[in-house]
Amino acid sequence: MKYMKKAYFLTFIFLIGISMGLFFLRSHQDSSRITIENFKENLPDKYKKGKKGPDQRPSEWAWLQRTYPHYTADKTALVDAIKSMQQMKHRPVLSKYSPSSDNTIRKLAARQWQFAGPANIGGRMSDIEYDPQNPNVLYSGASTGGVFKSTDGGWTWIPVFDDQAILSVGDIAVDPQNTNIVYVGTGEANGGHNNFPGGGVFKSTDGGLTWQITGLENTVSIGRIVIDPINPDRVFVAAIGSYFGPDPDRGLYRSENGGLTWEKSLFVNDSTGAIDIIMNPQNPNILHAAMWERVRRPEESHLFGPGSGIYRSINGGDSWVKLGTANGLPENDPLVGRIGLALCSTQPNVIYALYTDYTSAKGYDYRALYRSNDEGLSWFKVDPNNRIAQGTGGFSWYFGNVRVNPDNPEQVYVLDVAFMRSDDGGMNWPIIYGYGNPYADFHV
Repeated sequence: MKYMKKAYFLTFIFLIGISMGLFFLRSHQDSSRITIENFKENLPDKYKKGKKGPDQRPSEWAWLQRTYPHYTADKTALVDAIKSMQQMKHRPVLSKYSPSSDNTIRKLAARQWQFAGPANIGGRMSDIEYDPQNPNVLYSGASTGGVFKSTDGGWTWIPVFDDQAILSVGDIAVDPQNTNIVYVGTGEANGGHNNFPGGGVFKSTDGGLTWQITGLENTVSIGRIVIDPINPDRVFVAAIGSYFGPDPDRGLYRSENGGLTWEKSLFVNDSTGAIDIIMNPQNPNILHAAMWERVRRPEESHLFGPGSGIYRSINGGDSWVKLGTANGLPENDPLVGRIGLALCSTQPNVIYALYTDYTSAKGYDYRALYRSNDEGLSWFKVDPNNRIAQGTGGFSWYFGNVRVNPDNPEQVYVLDVAFMRSDDGGMNWPIIYGYGNPYADFHV
């Protein structure tokens, strides 16, 4: 009987211990669960709201959730993970005695997969490029879906980039002399919170059949690639850099050997990257680059600043001069945001610059369209009635592209929420298409 009482007592103590353990475990799980309340309590001081009144900061819940608890983003993590996955896929199936999870991956990799749908889902396209010698051949880059090629003028398309580790495309460029050479700059540069990072510049020498990475792996997002039409070994890459923090890899890069090596041609600061660049096809030493000060942080979206502006080079990128009030443009303006550039290839003295800025009343909206008739030495405003603003939606930094008819410098296009066209050099805009319900954003 004495032993029975002792057994009951020990059983009781054991059950109490288990109950308390479960209670503390559940309490720990509840306390460590990622919630908005936990974020507000545990955020570092620099991320906490400091002023009274409504919280005017942008909602960065997704970013905080994915970077908890250190609030930093490794810009190479996605590339490293995909490379590891590809290495596992190409390893042979060893034997049934391999670790079960690894063996399962290998067996799945050996099977043939078929696309199961859905087939009606589209997304942003970041660039379209034609073969300059054969307009039936063109390439299209998707913001998160790789590169597609058409050989029948766009009626049918095939994916040519799906085997690469990175499918986020910023820009494409085709060598004007040897059109089998194609460059792809990875990492969409439009600056949204839902952009995927890139992994550098890829090059194909066989029209997209195979690809090799040619460097600039840490540039994260690339806005433009231009190739010297006279010396195609000279290539320029406009790298906007990381979305979420200061980044020394921002800037404009130049290669003199077809992408084998790169040098930084223009650098402003670690919060300002290169978003656009144009080259005079008749004199490739004359270049204009658009720089954009832009960083998205948990406490603010910083999409403008004095680092934004247009820089001009007359020696092929050896040196640069920032244009300003003496040229008819804003100078060191703290509210200037993204700038888009375009020139008429047959009359390259005509250049257009599309400016976006920030105002408390309108947000990040269209500011002005400038025109130069002397290769960028002097500028003046067009669109006197501010018609372009009617086709915007308060976030023009998300688009920022202007285009010119290569044979007619008076026909100019602006891409935003709406698609807009002027036939008199930007003075009037009779066509504002797509701003309605439903509508599609215009990026390329």
